[in-house]
Amino acid sequence: MSNNLLLVIDSYISDSTRAEACSNLITQLRTNLPEYEILLINKSSNSFDLEKQVNYYFNYGKGFLVGYPPEEIIKNEYYEVPYVYVTTNFGTCENWFPFVGVSDHVAGIYNSFVLYEGFWYDLFPKTQFDIINGAGGWADKWKSIPKICKVSYNEHEDHIKNEFVLFYWNDKEEPMNISVKVYDQENIIHENSVTLNQNHYHLSKFPLEKELRIEKTNIYNGTEETFVEIVSPENISKFNTRFLYN
Repeated sequence: MSNNLLLVIDSYISDSTRAEACSNLITQLRTNLPEYEILLINKSSNSFDLEKQVNYYFNYGKGFLVGYPPEEIIKNEYYEVPYVYVTTNFGTCENWFPFVGVSDHVAGIYNSFVLYEGFWYDLFPKTQFDIINGAGGWADKWKSIPKICKVSYNEHEDHIKNEFVLFYWNDKEEPMNISVKVYDQENIIHENSVTLNQNHYHLSKFPLEKELRIEKTNIYNGTEETFVEIVSPENISKFNTRFLYN
């Protein structure tokens, strides 16, 4: 597994018995997977001091994880959307966790735990939890580089619709070779190739007046992946990444 992985326990600590089971699970994770940090999401108001046993703790009493949250939760903003970011000399790239498609878990069963990576069930057969197969958006947060970013010049104002940024970033240990072509229909209007070492960035800003097709190739450790995305003034607001200029 990637060293970048965050272990997430999504729980409803309803009583001391459930708290003891959760504590036991945390201990097992610390013993068997000591290299990873742990996030505990608790939908109950009582923590039973479990926040002291994990790296990150979040009380999520007014919402729950589903493929798409109920309208009431969206309307009343009973949710938090996490993000990671990269600060540069020009501004900050904010990579927000996707609101849809992160989890297929319907949290109607509150007395349970949710973990990424299904094989953990075999490691902890006496622990009650539901399983999400796959590491999901957290592990893929910097996949498909460069990121297509909305553009903002003021933190408190909405993004503008006639510009976008291609943000190149390598969070991996080895160099990554990145190639990109931007098409206006069948005409290439921009082409670039760059090799980035770990924690290095590159960015380019473009006008956005019509639909453009962006083809990307990422090569890392001999593995090549290709991605194709469409960006336009009509869909730029749907992208999860934003570049906020200084």
